[in-house]
Amino acid sequence: MKAMRKLALSLFGLAAAASSLAFSGCKKDETDNISRVKDYAGITLAGNEYYVINVGETFTEPGVTANLGGQPLTPTINNPVNSAKPGIYVIQYKGANTEGDTIARSRTVIVTDPAVNNLDQSGTFARSGFDASPVTKVGTKGLYKLDNFGFSTSPNLFPAYFVQIDATHIVVPGQTIPGLGYTTFTSVAGTFTAGKLTSIAYAIRAPAIFGSTVRAAVRQ
Repeated sequence: MKAMRKLALSLFGLAAAASSLAFSGCKKDETDNISRVKDYAGITLAGNEYYVINVGETFTEPGVTANLGGQPLTPTINNPVNSAKPGIYVIQYKGANTEGDTIARSRTVIVTDPAVNNLDQSGTFARSGFDASPVTKVGTKGLYKLDNFGFSTSPNLFPAYFVQIDATHIVVPGQTIPGLGYTTFTSVAGTFTAGKLTSIAYAIRAPAIFGSTVRAAVRQ
């Protein structure tokens, strides 16, 4: 009788162990059936993110590569650049996986009237009661650097760039600014008197630091 009881207990233990193993195995199978790795496309731009060219010049694509799961991928490119018309143009590069998840990069090309090459709008601009910002010409095609684009007071002094595209217009492209990240601008306007830039105005899309109102600065 004792031998039979021991045998029964042993069989119960084996059955319990087998049941436990079977349960664990099913759980693993279920996990295996629903778990998977999703690959996303990667895009790398050759050259720069920003270019300034004159009307009539040809913008030559510096190149772009894309991959998906370590394999080459052909990206889609939307290039709206019209080198016959001054303006700001954004080229979009996109790559997608088989499920339609998209990764995008962009490159900005600004086309300027050749007449701006001989102009120099360098100087100092300021809002009343705030730190002034030096403006310096960069290169020969209408690109300028603002040392204090927020026309603010310390410590919110950040550099940014704008472009004079023709005799009476400026543009401020979206750009990556150290300490702020990618920043965009709206309501951009420049006032010119006898060919000289006398005021700069725009709203900065970084409301946590700069608010949302248009900031205007005049030449000092």
